[in-house]
Amino acid sequence: MGKLFNRRKSDRDKNSPTELIQLVETRAASETDLDLMIPDMPEDVAEAPVTHDDTDDHSRTSHVTATPDKAPPVSPQEARIYTFVGSSGGVGTTTLCTQIAYDLAMQCKANRGLGRHPQDPEVCLIDLNFENGTCAHHLDLMPSLSLDDLTQNSGRIDTAFTSALVSTHVSGISLLATPNIPGAMQKVNPHAVMAILDAASKLYKYVIVDMPRQELPWSLAVMGGSDFVGLVSELTIPSLHLTRTHIQHAQSVLGDRTTIEPVISKYERRSFRNALRLSDAEAALERNIWATICQDADTAREAINCGEPVGAVRKDSRYAKDARKLVEKLVALHANNDVENSGSIAA
Repeated sequence: MGKLFNRRKSDRDKNSPTELIQLVETRAASETDLDLMIPDMPEDVAEAPVTHDDTDDHSRTSHVTATPDKAPPVSPQEARIYTFVGSSGGVGTTTLCTQIAYDLAMQCKANRGLGRHPQDPEVCLIDLNFENGTCAHHLDLMPSLSLDDLTQNSGRIDTAFTSALVSTHVSGISLLATPNIPGAMQKVNPHAVMAILDAASKLYKYVIVDMPRQELPWSLAVMGGSDFVGLVSELTIPSLHLTRTHIQHAQSVLGDRTTIEPVISKYERRSFRNALRLSDAEAALERNIWATICQDADTAREAINCGEPVGAVRKDSRYAKDARKLVEKLVALHANNDVENSGSIAA
């Protein structure tokens, strides 16, 4: 069985998606700063018990119908969940998420062997910006999620339901995204969001989450359920200031539940007059910069307009090489963690 999206380390056997949201709300409520309070869930999307009649009615009316004898395959191992959030607008978070998903899909395809047909995708890209998300545009795919899917009771959402909502890219990336819907952020049921993420983590080996930078009722719950959270920033004072604020806020609520690190995008290795340096950023954030992605606007623009990841358009570009280094670091990080965990279990 795959792990629940929100289960990490010693918490994996204790917290359901609903309990994790409650955990975040409880910890936030204990803070003296009222700005740390997570908004209450709107009454019109409050969770209600799912009855047998409700389930039967939903199966008749929903545009997704699960077939019991054709259950989707469940990943034999726990998913690795990587979430990326832009500290400020225009830092290239979606382009980076798309490229990371592409690199992981290519890696999975290579590991399966050249002779095997990629029947079961192993990488899922999830766009949680329901109002202004562009993951579907970056991959030239039609989003299959609807607002109704995200406002319903989470008890109706399982792996069969979720697998029927994905759009699949030729590279093997499965996409979960909605059309851009004005006002959608305030209408979705946070528990439904967590249930879809939970189901995706059971179906796939890797889950990449492109999360909006504004805080929503489920934002910290998603971060708390991730193996790694990258705060994407650029070398400007406003962006670095926001990065520091986001990291401090998340860690004050989540503690060491997940790894949160800064990623510098649009990085120029050449030194310009009056330009900030990496050492300046590290001093401001009081931590090392975890990874850098170069400034390669022409290549990124070409890929976006082609509806493809950067690596599919120009695999030897500086941008693609930097993204591959980031992916290698992610995979190595959690490979080392797995070895340490298996060693502690054996001991």
